[in-house]
Amino acid sequence: MQDAQSTSGNTSSAFLATDAQLPTGTYFIDQSGAVLMADTVGTLPADVTLNGGVYMAGSATLPAGLSVHPTTGVILTDGTTYYPNTINNVGVLCAASE
Repeated sequence: MQDAQSTSGNTSSAFLATDAQLPTGTYFIDQSGAVLMADTVGTLPADVTLNGGVYMAGSATLPAGLSVHPTTGVILTDGTTYYPNTINNVGVLCAASE
């Protein structure tokens, strides 16, 4: 079994230990524990709310990549933009649990 170090000698834990030095919201840890860097980071409108961990649309226009289910008001995502503290749960925008 190979050591978890990269060719530069840094481990994933060393990378995570420097997270305070990285720009906020540019990377996230996915559900499998992989550290990913977001190509595009977005901001949700102020009137978006949470209902049981699922984001619900308000009256403001949603940014590109997001849409609203017309009957339920649930926010749907195409996955092209990362919104800090969220996850894409099979196309539904949900709150990431900490």
